[in-house]
Amino acid sequence: MLRFRAPPTVSGDYVPPPSKSYTHRALVAAALADGESLIVNALRSDDTLMTMRALRSLGARMIRRGSIVMVRPGRLRAPGDVIHCGASGTTLRFMISVASLTDGGYSVLTGTRRLRERPVGPLLDSLSQLGVEATSTRGNGLPPVIVRGGGLRGGTASLRAEESSQYVSSILLAAPRSAAGVELEVRGIVSRTYVDATLVVMEAFGARPERAGYDRFSVEPTGYRGARFAVPGDYSSASYFMGLVAAVGGILTVRGLGSMPQADSAILGILERMGARVRLDGSTGDVVVESSGALRGGEFDLRDSPDLLPIVAALGALAQGRTRITGIAHTRLKESDRPAAMAEELSKLGARVWWDEGHLEVEGPVAPPEGPPPVLSDHGDHRIFMALAILSAALRGRAALAPSSSYRKSYPGFLEDLRELGVDIY
Repeated sequence: MLRFRAPPTVSGDYVPPPSKSYTHRALVAAALADGESLIVNALRSDDTLMTMRALRSLGARMIRRGSIVMVRPGRLRAPGDVIHCGASGTTLRFMISVASLTDGGYSVLTGTRRLRERPVGPLLDSLSQLGVEATSTRGNGLPPVIVRGGGLRGGTASLRAEESSQYVSSILLAAPRSAAGVELEVRGIVSRTYVDATLVVMEAFGARPERAGYDRFSVEPTGYRGARFAVPGDYSSASYFMGLVAAVGGILTVRGLGSMPQADSAILGILERMGARVRLDGSTGDVVVESSGALRGGEFDLRDSPDLLPIVAALGALAQGRTRITGIAHTRLKESDRPAAMAEELSKLGARVWWDEGHLEVEGPVAPPEGPPPVLSDHGDHRIFMALAILSAALRGRAALAPSSSYRKSYPGFLEDLRELGVDIY
C-alpha cells in the first residue's frame, strides 16, 4: 500500500509536465503536414507514446531527442498490423479519422478492455457522411473499429458531441487533408475548450479553420505545412499540486503554463471560490496559489472541464460544507466511471456522498475511521490515482492507496514531483 504525508505547509516553485492534449494534437498535425516539423517540450507518457506509435504505423517518421520530437511525414499507408491504442481514448478517436487518409487498404484499431467500452459511434456516423467507411466490428458503436483508406471525401456532416469533444477534434484535424473540405454542424458539445486547443494547433500548422461558436466549423482542403510548435505546461497535471497547496496551506508558484486555451485552467477559479488566493501573470502564464489550508465547499459546473472531477471531489471531501459538482454525465465514459468511482472511494473515508447521472455532492470535511487506514482504489484511472494521492497527503497518511502505475498514462513523474515538494511517500 502507498501512503502520502504532506508537510505542515507546501511552498516552492513547480514546473508541470507538458500538456498531453497539445502533444497529441501537434503530433497528428505534424504527421499530416508537408515538410518537417519540430515539436518542442512534447510530453512523454503512455498515452502520447501510443499516438506516436499509431502514426508511425501509418507511415509517419518520428525521431525523439529528449523533449523534442522531429516529424518527417511519409506517405500514409495501411498498417501492417492492428493498431493498438492502449488505454488512450484520444489516440483511438484521432486515429480513426487519420486512418481514412491512407492510400488504401484497411486499418483495425483497438485497445484495452476499458477502451473497448468507450463509445465512438457518433464519430463513425459523421465520417460516413463525409465518405468514409468506418465500422465498429461488433456493430455497437464501440471499438474495435475497421477503417477503409482511400481518402476523406469531405462535404457536409452533422455530429452529436454530448459524449466527447474528441469526435469534433478528430474530424477537424483530418479535414485539411480532405478532397473537398469539411462543413461540420455540431450538436450538444461538451469539453468545448479542447476544441479551441485543436483549432490553435491547426492554425499553427497552416490550416485555416473557420467557426461559428461551437455549432459550425468549416475547413478548406489546404493541407498542413511543417512547423515548430512549443507545447505549454499542462493545467490538468498542475491542478493536483495547486489543490495540495490549497488543502494544506502554503504558497506555490507554477511556471510554464503559457496562455494557450486549456480546459483545466478552470481550476484557478474553483480554488479561489474554495478559499485559496490565486494570481495569474498574464504575460508569462505563471500562476501563484496561496492558501491557509481552510477550504469551503461550493457548486462547480465541469461540463467543459471533466478531467477536474476527481481533484475537485477530493478537495470537496476536505472542505467545510457541501461541494456540488454538475455537468459530469460524460465523465462516466472516461478511463473509469468517475462519479461512481469517486463516490465509492470517498465513502470509505466516512464522507457523505450523493451522485447520479449528472452530478456529485460531497459533504466535508471527512474524518477517516479509527484503526488501520482505509485502502483506496484508483479503478485503473490515472486522474483518480493522482486525486486520491493528494487526498491521502492532505490527511497525513490516514488513507492508503493501492499501488498502481496508472498515473504514467499522463504524468510519469508524478510521484517524484510530490517528493520534490516535501511529500513523504511510504
